[in-house]
Amino acid sequence: FSGYFKSVVQDGHQHSLQFLSTSNVNLSRAGRPLLARFFQRVELSIDNENVNLTDVVLEFFGGSFPLLYKYASGRSEHLSSRYEKCLRDRMEDIQPFGDHPKQIANGLIEVIKPVQVYLDSLTFAMKIIDGSRLLSFTTGCDPVLLQMTYCSLCKGLSETLKPCHQYCLEVMEKCLAPTLQLQKYWKVYFESLDSLASSLAGEKSV
Repeated sequence: FSGYFKSVVQDGHQHSLQFLSTSNVNLSRAGRPLLARFFQRVELSIDNENVNLTDVVLEFFGGSFPLLYKYASGRSEHLSSRYEKCLRDRMEDIQPFGDHPKQIANGLIEVIKPVQVYLDSLTFAMKIIDGSRLLSFTTGCDPVLLQMTYCSLCKGLSETLKPCHQYCLEVMEKCLAPTLQLQKYWKVYFESLDSLASSLAGEKSV
């Protein structure tokens, strides 16, 4: 199920490469590894909630700053690793990108989080369904369930003959008891869907 969402991320990677290529060839060549790592980690976050997207975005901008600094200043010589580290370390003070990295990180989280919830809910539902296949009726269920076919309600005679309420409850309790263990899992599943619906309530765009 995650393949579609990963393909969207991959398309974003390709569009970004095309944009860089048409903007500046040298900048494009230097920025390709940064872009590749950024989109690889975003793609990884679809299946792995432990990936910190804020760190992913900040790392990308941290790596981009020395490249953009060299491009904007018109320097032709190669920046030393020490100089690049100095630039990255001073980013918090210089704020070359303003508040945009944090805004992009927050926007990315708002987009990826519902995807994670959606995929988790599908996986969880499949596990519940697989678990339900292993359930079996309790001993003695078959004969009492057969007797239920003589129930007035089952025969459509409820208007003239009232079914035995207690007997129906006892049969259902005996036959459906194994399915009760799935109830809490279904509850978690529907709660996750409710969370997903809330996440998708507003339009998200990055």
